[in-house]
Amino acid sequence: MNSWAMRAIRSIGLFNVILGVSGLTLAANGLLRATPSSSNELFYAEVKLARLATSMLLLLALTLGGLFLLRAQRKGVSLTNVVLGVEMAYLMLSSGVGLFLSMSQNQRAASIGNAMAATAGTGNIGLAPQMIIVYPVVALIVLNLAYRRLRNDGVWVQRPR
Repeated sequence: MNSWAMRAIRSIGLFNVILGVSGLTLAANGLLRATPSSSNELFYAEVKLARLATSMLLLLALTLGGLFLLRAQRKGVSLTNVVLGVEMAYLMLSSGVGLFLSMSQNQRAASIGNAMAATAGTGNIGLAPQMIIVYPVVALIVLNLAYRRLRNDGVWVQRPR
């Protein structure tokens, strides 16, 4: 089990834990500093709190997946794949939805879109370190290559259900 693949999987696990805990710290700080008077935008506080809550849930799941990977458990591979995929989809969809809503003729929808744009950085502060270093993409590629190598070598054999 001293192959490059097992070292890679455990390294991804370590990075998951480090980025998860540091992201949770940033998000908790943002949550403590969230005040309704932070902006004149309608729905600003609600959107920011929703983004912070979503980020914190994703970061908790990422940390848990990292702990599973450090213990070389197969469920860590699955959980990390899901969490990183959901993170990327969440960030892309929230940007697209915010842009779509901000261009709406409906005043309420436009206000929500503007609030989404205003909170894109502060509401997703916990996920920002990952996005800066393009971690989700790199981690998914390395993790799945390493897992495939271990599975093909018979280290992680599929158990019958």
